[in-house]
Amino acid sequence: MTYLKTFTSFLFAFLFIFTSADANESTFWFGITTGYVVPIHIGTFNFANPSDKVTFGQHSFTLGTGSGYYIGLNGLIFQNKESTNSIGVNIGYSHTSSYSDTPGDNYSSKKSNGENINSATYFSNSFSAHSISAEFNLHYKPFNQYKLGVKAGLSTTYIFSSNYDYRYELDFDESNPEIKFTDLPFDTAHTIRGYHPRFTHSYQTGIQLYKGDLPDLTPLQISLQAGIFYDIFLENCVLTPGLSYRFPITTLTSSQSWRVSEFYFTSTLQFSI
Repeated sequence: MTYLKTFTSFLFAFLFIFTSADANESTFWFGITTGYVVPIHIGTFNFANPSDKVTFGQHSFTLGTGSGYYIGLNGLIFQNKESTNSIGVNIGYSHTSSYSDTPGDNYSSKKSNGENINSATYFSNSFSAHSISAEFNLHYKPFNQYKLGVKAGLSTTYIFSSNYDYRYELDFDESNPEIKFTDLPFDTAHTIRGYHPRFTHSYQTGIQLYKGDLPDLTPLQISLQAGIFYDIFLENCVLTPGLSYRFPITTLTSSQSWRVSEFYFTSTLQFSI
């Protein structure tokens, strides 16, 4: 969190310099943007393991539960109250995390009395990333009131830190502690990046298949971006809520078909220079 505090302090210090001009007369605005991010991961793993096609074969997934935050600097060129066109540039930091469970096959375990019990299994995927990004957008206000507008452009993101957690799990039942994995049902010669599967806890209802940096990460991500915004003119500044969508051009990893699209719900406070 140290780098986030340093970055935030820089944003506010830079913003403080430009808070005195008239927003209606300027052709350049500068501000700070904060936002809520909703990442959507869609992909397919294809880790070969002849002894277990379900786990390490072609495993499709969607990380549908995710969230994050964004904070950055914003600049608009050739923008004033009467203009319909502008060029927007953003530089910022974001942190996102996503999680999903994908159903697997039933697993048969035997109790001490000899009874066989079939239990449902699932694959747990979680991914988190810290990144910095730069955006270039063209803004256009098509209506006479010059408040509601649309934007489109290009976004580049550099992921400087990532963490991926991949597990195979049974539903834990405290009333039946004997329902568990009796061994590691995988060919350890075909693991992800040489990671050795292990039980996640003593109950043996979860197996850690991989944990660490995302294998074969493509750190530089390029996306097309489009969105809408609404300018609220105040006495000497402009408050702009907006919604944008990033469509990925690059894959998240070089070895898998895995892409991340994102929704950004933002609020920008801008001052004229």
